[in-house]
Amino acid sequence: AELLTASGFTALAFADRLRSEVAEAWRIDPRMLTDRDTKEWPVPALAIDQCTDREFIYVMHAAGHFGAEARSPRWIMQRWGTEFRRAQYPGYWVGQVRRRIDELRQSGAWRICVTDVRFEDEARLINHMGGHIVQVHRPSQHSARREADTAAHVSENILPSVGTVHNDGNLVHLANELQRTLEVLAAGDATQ
Repeated sequence: AELLTASGFTALAFADRLRSEVAEAWRIDPRMLTDRDTKEWPVPALAIDQCTDREFIYVMHAAGHFGAEARSPRWIMQRWGTEFRRAQYPGYWVGQVRRRIDELRQSGAWRICVTDVRFEDEARLINHMGGHIVQVHRPSQHSARREADTAAHVSENILPSVGTVHNDGNLVHLANELQRTLEVLAAGDATQ
């Protein structure tokens, strides 16, 4: 996303709103939810019972999750996003991003990168709005540090894509991969 924003794209994520909701519900700094080095570590401040949203606590207890157990930022965001918000309102996250894309387009931004498409309804939104799904394949992403219940979560599925960017080298390699993919997509759009 940083490479694309340097090329004039505006980046946004389905998880932008998710992170702000989780940070507010647990009264934590949102940076705690984005640090790749600590995203997998269980943290006492993210125990289910530390949440200020009583409905979330009820849903997690009903699912059999122990409320005082330290949870990783990834675990909490997965459960808040899927088992909680999606269960309440199936189109919640799609609606959030659709509104944000509409706002960006109204302000003149047309080159938009959505960094975290994980579900079929999210992919349909991107395709419906004229976008393309491109997978970023990063072999180191599948770290042994990841807990089994977060690695196997439904949000970790791989969706069909029109291309793949291989992020297995340095930043120059990644920039070249992005440029190649953008050229392929632009050529395909020109023929339609």
